Amino acid sequence: MSTFRNAVSAMIGKETYFLLGEKPVKATITKLNDDLAVLKLTDLGAGYSELAIHIDKLVLITA
Repeated sequence: MSTFRNAVSAMIGKETYFLLGEKPVKATITKLNDDLAVLKLTDLGAGYSELAIHIDKLVLITA
């Protein structure tokens, strides 16, 4: 298991910021299934509340 996958697994259930396109969004990883991370968006301005994204395309934002 990769270091990044371990980091993502450790964040399940915690709220953090992700980069979707060019916009940072606040979301919670609800589950990790194979190579897909399911995100529940806190900011519903995107037009959807939950999405699945391939772990290789996931961009975490830290301060």
